[in-house]
Amino acid sequence: MRIGDQVQEYYCNSDGRFELVGPKGVVIALEEDMDGYTDKVTVRWETGAIEERNPGELEEITPKLYVNLYMHDRAYGGPQEGGWWYDTYAPVSEEDAEWEHAKPPKFGLFATEAEAEDARNELEGWCNLANETRRSPSSVLSEGHYVAMLEAWPAEYQPSSRPFYC
Repeated sequence: MRIGDQVQEYYCNSDGRFELVGPKGVVIALEEDMDGYTDKVTVRWETGAIEERNPGELEEITPKLYVNLYMHDRAYGGPQEGGWWYDTYAPVSEEDAEWEHAKPPKFGLFATEAEAEDARNELEGWCNLANETRRSPSSVLSEGHYVAMLEAWPAEYQPSSRPFYC
């Protein structure tokens, strides 16, 4: 979740399904704990009310118009408890990559969510073919795996900073 995201409250109904309820809102502030995880979200609702909420009570409803291509790999976090690793996602652009296989289908910004979903499905198929000869990110010999994601923003490095062991 990030500042500017559109959100709506959700709850679990008697059938065990989650339903969006109440007014829509915009995230205006985030409070993180010492490990960098979002602890509290400040929302300005359509009604004008401003509230602090637990991120688990909110569903992000920002339109997902970006199909982003990432290189998913693992990075060494440190020696604590016998060593630990964390996942990384580095954006791949059409200009940066030296394609081992055929160039991937179009990715980036799309006009509608339906177009973006279709493009992600096509790009996912390409990723599966491209990853057939690549080692898993859990291997020390890995050079990463291509991953297609449908998101509400342009591709960016994830995580944005190195996590700390706690």
